[in-house]
Formats: sequence, C-alpha cells, structure tokens
Amino acid sequence: MKAIKVIKPFEVTIEDVEKPVISQSDEVIIKVTSGGICGSDVGIWNGSNSLATYPRLIGHEFGGIVESVGCSVTKVKPGDKVAVDPVISCGHCYACRIGRHNVCSSLEVMGVHCDGGFSEYVKAPEKNIHVFHTDFD
Repeated sequence: MKAIKVIKPFEVTIEDVEKPVISQSDEVIIKVTSGGICGSDVGIWNGSNSLATYPRLIGHEFGGIVESVGCSVTKVKPGDKVAVDPVISCGHCYACRIGRHNVCSSLEVMGVHCDGGFSEYVKAPEKNIHVFHTDFD
C-alpha cells in the first residue's frame, strides 16, 4: 500500500509499505478516506517538532471506513465510517484512570511517535475509533 513518509526534515516520500494486519483482538483496520494536515505535520516535515522520530509515516488527523475488526471488537463493524483518536494510551496509569488519556505517562501519538494515518490503511485499537452516526431522528 502507499504511504506518505517523512524520512528526515525536508525529505518526504510516497512509499510502498506493508498493509497492517490484525494481531490483537481489539484492533480495527481502517481504509483511510480523509486526513488533515496541521502544524504538527509541518513541524515534522521541517524538523521543528521535537517529539517526532524519523523516519515517520505521518498523519494524526484522519478517518475512513472500517475494513475488518479483531475478535473482541464490539462497538464498530466493517463498513462503519469512523474518525480515529490518534492518542494511544496505556489505560492504567493515573492520568488514564481519571480520564485524561491525552497525558498518559506512556502515550504515543499516531503520526508523531509511531506511524500514522497518511496511508491507504491503518490499524488502531477499538477504544480509539469513533463512529460517525448519520441518523438524526
């Protein structure tokens, strides 16, 4: 599959990378259909984002359509249109226990600390997936 990768500051490529596969029962594979570029992505590109590591498959603002789900996933199903919260948190530290996963002691942000969503497909935990509901009854 194709993915946008920043190799080092000011060097961007479109590369063929492996399509993600489900390896944990709570994981979801999403066909990416949209993404946004923000200042953090620009900072990764120009080297001013001190949190980024290289090379990095960028993109932390994205959404798409669920393609497949792990065996313990219950809140989303193939075909659902979704947005992805890019903050991967532990769920166990003090910050996570009080509902502040965005300041988790071991957080990783997709597209910054680990590979992100500027690719054809992405894998994320079910807890990070938010379904777009279009029923307005």
